[in-house]
Amino acid sequence: GVVEQRSAIVRSTTHPSFNEIFSFFLPKENLNASRLSCGVWDYDSVTSDDLIGRLVVDLGEVDWTSRDSMWHDLVDPSVCALSGSVELTLLFTLPSTLLVTVHRVIDVK
Repeated sequence: GVVEQRSAIVRSTTHPSFNEIFSFFLPKENLNASRLSCGVWDYDSVTSDDLIGRLVVDLGEVDWTSRDSMWHDLVDPSVCALSGSVELTLLFTLPSTLLVTVHRVIDVK
């Protein structure tokens, strides 16, 4: 099933830093067939928030031996164009925990 978690809101910047860790229950046998989807939204106090970009990571293609952070491109789905980059660290711990650290976002358009 789909599990959604939200970061804190970082106001008035196109280069927000989060350094937040999100934990997901994910059985090891489901790891290679799963995907991580991440959306970045602007925050509007009066009008509705707008999707800036989205990224999808195929967890079956992740090098789980590396603990390094990786940059992932954000794509604006409305125009199919790059709209920024997100720095993530992914860690899987047995028996069934996916840890996602969202470090920062840069070059938000």
